[in-house]
Amino acid sequence: MASIDEQVGEELDNFLTKFDKNNDGNVSYDEVFNYWKTQKCKDPKALSDLMFATLDKNGDGIISLSEFTNNTVSVKRLLAKNKAVEDNLVNFLLKFNKNGDDVITRSELEAEFKRSGHENPKKAVNYILYAMDADDNDSLTMNEITESFKLKSAVYKNRQTPQQ
Repeated sequence: MASIDEQVGEELDNFLTKFDKNNDGNVSYDEVFNYWKTQKCKDPKALSDLMFATLDKNGDGIISLSEFTNNTVSVKRLLAKNKAVEDNLVNFLLKFNKNGDDVITRSELEAEFKRSGHENPKKAVNYILYAMDADDNDSLTMNEITESFKLKSAVYKNRQTPQQ
């Protein structure tokens, strides 16, 4: 089994290989954003923002080697959290989007609620569309679902923060 220092060294090498494209030993926001774009990430800006909020402790717009090594556990948690959120959104979409067009219509929502034995499918669908359908077209896109989950997460976080 590798020592902690060896594991951190491996993580650092992997981090630099993925993100430090100009080989200056630091990672800029643009390098992170461009990496996630090449990986076909659904929201490279959100993931880049999250990485910088987690790792760029001095707020200078650069993730230094020391900032990274001091936060390797945070990076692992961050990537795992992003994967879990993305998987949940994909599963949500797959469950309700029966025709595979990446849009969940009112009728698709109602059909799934009826199939699952919900006591009032129309009321449940009305509530979901009211809460998530930003353009009021009686359907949900992946972007609307993602934005709704982000908003819910922000509201939950604010409730958890004690008022001063």
